[in-house]
Amino acid sequence: MKAAYLAYEEKMMPILKEENPTLRLSQLRERIFKLWGKAPENPMNQQTALAYDATRDEKLEFARQQQEMRLESMRMDSKNLAKRSDSPVLSLD
Repeated sequence: MKAAYLAYEEKMMPILKEENPTLRLSQLRERIFKLWGKAPENPMNQQTALAYDATRDEKLEFARQQQEMRLESMRMDSKNLAKRSDSPVLSLD
């Protein structure tokens, strides 16, 4: 979760600096932290489990969404791997 916050802070800092050029760094960080509480990038704001009283249809839909997310993640991983394998390899000969 800390890595997600640091990535969010890195993304938001230039935006907030542009909007509020007179604020100090500590004030910018306070604002970013407040925004983080409601940000969709925050893992605590993402739905990761079903309600205990979910219907069968809700359970099936949730399972389908989770499967799609896993497949998309695998696709992204394979694309990144393919990009790395296309890059030239340095030899130490």
